[in-house]
Amino acid sequence: MEFMSVVLLRMVLPVDVLSYALGFFSDISLWRYTTATIIGIAPFAFIFAYAGDALTSGKYIVFAALFLLVLLFSFIGFRYFKK
Repeated sequence: MEFMSVVLLRMVLPVDVLSYALGFFSDISLWRYTTATIIGIAPFAFIFAYAGDALTSGKYIVFAALFLLVLLFSFIGFRYFKK
């Protein structure tokens, strides 16, 4: 539960804020934290890099699809934490 919470929080919150909060108020191990960070940040880094390229090179359909993917990830994250 703690691992998935960190993954989903990485998707929705700014990285610095969450890093400080987890460092001060959590006892999560370094390996769990690192793995959750990689899993939580990698999809958005990939999507934002390709979305920016698609937008500047005129591939608006690809940009729209990636934008919808970001919205889907955000929606899933918010629904998970709403429970």
